[in-house]
Amino acid sequence: MNCAALGYGAKSAAGVSVDGMVTLDFALGSLNLFGYEAHDTINIPDNGAWIVDSIYVDRSVAISDYRAYVNITHTYKGDLAVRLFHPGGDSIRLHQRSGGAVDNIIGWYPDAIAPADSLRWDALDGLNALGWWRLKVKDYASSYTGRLNGWALEIYSTGTGVAGGPVERPLPVRTELFYGRPNPLRDHTVISYQLDAPGRASLKVYNAAGQLVRTLEDGQRGAGRHSVRWDGRDDRGAAVSAGVYLYRLDAGGASRTSKLVVVR
Repeated sequence: MNCAALGYGAKSAAGVSVDGMVTLDFALGSLNLFGYEAHDTINIPDNGAWIVDSIYVDRSVAISDYRAYVNITHTYKGDLAVRLFHPGGDSIRLHQRSGGAVDNIIGWYPDAIAPADSLRWDALDGLNALGWWRLKVKDYASSYTGRLNGWALEIYSTGTGVAGGPVERPLPVRTELFYGRPNPLRDHTVISYQLDAPGRASLKVYNAAGQLVRTLEDGQRGAGRHSVRWDGRDDRGAAVSAGVYLYRLDAGGASRTSKLVVVR
């Protein structure tokens, strides 16, 4: 027997046999949402090699559920294979050369788009979400081209991955306005985000090892769009070395993380 409710982790009771009217009590834990995005634009080689893009999930939490957003423009999606890789190595086929001459793959799996591995979608449930997730895309035929315009992950868990109380459900962070430009960064970048309601916002930059590099914002902010300039320096004023960095926005009980490349 399964028990589920919107916003809560499902629970199962094996070997339940009922005869007549029976009352069963289930204690469901509320689900916390952690969102992550990659805004890299990568051309997909025509009948070529796999392209790979990565998202770093910074929370050590057990996966109760997850969603994946993909934005691929392509003039013949029947040529494409798209796979999502968990940090532990297991993978889910999102798209497997279906759809024929229809354009583009844009939307959320599994809600708006049925994944090719729909029967295996819950295979990642219970695994630790921490680490680098990868999206791989390959074009298997000639004549039609396209590109990956970005993708996103939403991880749902009954845990928070950090000390303190549970993460609140309201999500005033509009993810379509959370990005850094230019990317790659040479001398500076501007990170923009939008809050649907006033509240505390923390914007920090980390290196690939997860060490704090720079605190850009940490305080109360009003509703609306905000932009913060980062000059590629750490909290001591020293220029950071070339490499991959992560910038994380914590606001309204949600966390959004994206990747930034520094070149020198």
